[in-house]
Amino acid sequence: MYEIIKLDTEITNRCNAACPQCPRTGTYKGVSEVISTSGIRDVRLEVFDEILGSESGKSINKITYCGNYGDPIMHPKAMEIFKKVHGYGVKYQNIDTNGSVRSPEWWAELAQIPGFHVTFAIDGLEDTNHLYRVNTRWDRLMENVKAYIGAGGEATWVFIVFDHNDHQVEEAKALSVKLGFKNFFWKASTRKFKPESPTKPGVQEYKRKEKDEVKVANIGFSEKSRWQASLISAGLIEHQVNCMAKRTRQLFLTSDERILQCCHVQPTVWERKFIPHSHKKEPEFADFIETHGLKTELEDYSFDEIVESYSEIWPYFEHAWEKRQLRVCNRKCGSNFKNEVRSL
Repeated sequence: MYEIIKLDTEITNRCNAACPQCPRTGTYKGVSEVISTSGIRDVRLEVFDEILGSESGKSINKITYCGNYGDPIMHPKAMEIFKKVHGYGVKYQNIDTNGSVRSPEWWAELAQIPGFHVTFAIDGLEDTNHLYRVNTRWDRLMENVKAYIGAGGEATWVFIVFDHNDHQVEEAKALSVKLGFKNFFWKASTRKFKPESPTKPGVQEYKRKEKDEVKVANIGFSEKSRWQASLISAGLIEHQVNCMAKRTRQLFLTSDERILQCCHVQPTVWERKFIPHSHKKEPEFADFIETHGLKTELEDYSFDEIVESYSEIWPYFEHAWEKRQLRVCNRKCGSNFKNEVRSL
């Protein structure tokens, strides 16, 4: 039996924010076609009993809550899920969140769950965070951060750098220390986003300094936006997919209760399921798992059956990677590709 140590999850596709380049955001009532078609999806509380109570679930010691479309704290029963997971003896839990919903009392209660960690996605300060994290409120966010850390919670601040906020990285780091964050990281982004409001004086000077440092540290901006498959075809790198899911022995639970390899393959699978007429995403991965009969639906199979199915299909994945197939795998876990995160 293939041993699973970590379960990455998207427990809901709900989100209070409308980040411009999030796959959730679109033109139909503010959401993408996938979300407007799929509707609201919340993982049932009982699913964690099915997973963690199974033979394969006994080895899981880490669960993270992130995903492509939703913010985990928007799940109506988020706190119940976190407490249930802890009750099964899972040693570590982490949520990625914009942190601007729920009450300070809720956050203080969250801090009491042993082994819990929160990664707050905060891209700027009071005058800039909302430019990308649309619909979030700085005052509510700060209240929640203070309540969580003040009650003993462990937190990390992750800052995505854009042109409009790159002059604030040092100031944000200083604030993170003042607030009691355990870690502060900034992330070099390939997302090309420009808010309508002008940036403050001094931005260009800081930007030039940071980009020079980025080049020395071999953290590229434009280079990372190129597809791994294109780099291989051009002979710039050797082909090698070092699958993170296989390497770290993790699987990904989607909000429609399907077990996939990782969060990166979810968009192509969801598009096939909810908008089959669309060709926005390459269908290659969805075709592959259908052709090889991979079991993914918790509605149809037990978690043990799904894990066993993955143990049988890994050789087919490796063969496909050797033939330079499955472009989503090449883009996300191919050689020379990193989602760069740097600490100050």
